[in-house]
Amino acid sequence: MPRPLSRLLPLAPTLCAAICALVSPAQAQVTTPMALQPVVEGLTLPVYATAVPDDPTRLVVLEQLGTARMVRNGQLLPTPFLDVSALMHPLTGQLGELGLLGLAFHPDYANNRFFYVYYTESHGDSRLVRYTTSAGNPDVADPGSAVEMLAVNQPELSHNAGMLAFSPMDGMLYVAIGDGGGENDDGPGHAPGGNAQSPTTLLGKLLRLDVDAGAPWIPADNPYVGNPAVLDEIWAGGLRNPWRFSFDRVRGDLWIGDVGQAAVEEIDYQPFTSSGGENYGWRCMQGGQCTGLSGCTCLGPQLTLPVHQYVHDLGKCAIVGGYVYRGDAIPDLVGRYVYADLCTARIWALEFDHGLGAVTGVQKLTPGLAPTSGNFVVPVSFGEDHDGELLVVDLAGTVFRIVPAGAFTSLGGPVSSGYGTPLLTGTGDLLPGTAGALHLTDAAPDRSALLFVSLAPGAMPFYAGTLQAWPAVLELLWATDPAGKISLTWANWPGPLPPGVELVFQWAIDDPSAPQGVALSNALLAAVP
Repeated sequence: MPRPLSRLLPLAPTLCAAICALVSPAQAQVTTPMALQPVVEGLTLPVYATAVPDDPTRLVVLEQLGTARMVRNGQLLPTPFLDVSALMHPLTGQLGELGLLGLAFHPDYANNRFFYVYYTESHGDSRLVRYTTSAGNPDVADPGSAVEMLAVNQPELSHNAGMLAFSPMDGMLYVAIGDGGGENDDGPGHAPGGNAQSPTTLLGKLLRLDVDAGAPWIPADNPYVGNPAVLDEIWAGGLRNPWRFSFDRVRGDLWIGDVGQAAVEEIDYQPFTSSGGENYGWRCMQGGQCTGLSGCTCLGPQLTLPVHQYVHDLGKCAIVGGYVYRGDAIPDLVGRYVYADLCTARIWALEFDHGLGAVTGVQKLTPGLAPTSGNFVVPVSFGEDHDGELLVVDLAGTVFRIVPAGAFTSLGGPVSSGYGTPLLTGTGDLLPGTAGALHLTDAAPDRSALLFVSLAPGAMPFYAGTLQAWPAVLELLWATDPAGKISLTWANWPGPLPPGVELVFQWAIDDPSAPQGVALSNALLAAVP
């Protein structure tokens, strides 16, 4: 890689003062402008999206009708990763809670190629099945590798839940199952007092399984092991339809979005230190309200109340549980739990004080969080990409990524390497006194890198790519961290820069696995208002 030229034109001291200041300002509100950027379109009833482990170029998207689709570098591959559509109930797609609903990759997927799916089969009953990815083609599963691990009979065709996730703390597989459907957790196929409160059914529960232990997959430290009155798989109960739950990938805490019946939607929280056994109150409680139904004692000491709830006003109808944001692109969103409402397409960010064990703020992100193209209709699920950036799955057929919006526009094509495609994103603007940041991800780890800054887009041939940030007025030598990232943030842009001035930023990374030994990020163009 060429050495920095250190050619500082009159603007260079101003630029360096801003770009070199590594300060992350504390903010009470999320102030970064955000947008929904389409990742992949043209799907049929997508219900979930997740990253393929250790591969920043691939995602798997579940389509409700029974296909898992592979997405590579934003392109939807024509051959499904997995197709179990022949096993689906004939009403799948017509009734909203049937179908292929959950998928999770084994923590050691790189070696064993195991992944797990949850679906409702031809009679509407729930199945947890392990599959193995083909040894010869990582983009498709071996259809003959199915191992059924759990079968749960469903009395009705709703409240199937379906989320699967491995805890980053204990490596166990957690499985969400609804109460069996219908109103009030009552009727044929429902236990007296409701399935959610019954210790002898898996319905209305969160299960915890040790997938490496062999059938029946029971972890020895599950809370009810040794108690003959309670099923060993149960980790927590009192849930109505926990459609989506997630683990904080940094702290390991568990967050559950439990869909309410007619009045209240709730968010349940379980710290990573929990040993299980929580009872979240359904059916004698809905959120923090007493229902008057039997099964448990409303507000009783044995119940764990939600940390947040909202009512069915202004068209709201069903919570879509999300994730605690742990990406790099939006620093002031880090640590906040992001969730949505199905019917209104509203999205919120919840701030939680772990010392107090309480919610300290909820901020509505929509309608300001709008798609950069197309329409945003029905947020049915969230997901995380390889870097922890949030995905939003729209049942209408698109998977979006939440990205910074504002002054920065992406230019040009990157040069990829064996470590992935270096991605440069920016937040904020270039007005005096404002905060902002540049974030590089998916680059080679622990390698030297040059940030080129120019006053207009160029097109200089550069190793195997094109340098858009040329001719450069500033070249800043830096290094990627062990995760292949660089974050340059400023609390106050010192400015002022003349209105209409354009700045272009682009990283070049010393990377032996890239063509000609240099990887190149996309360029970012920022125009001063």
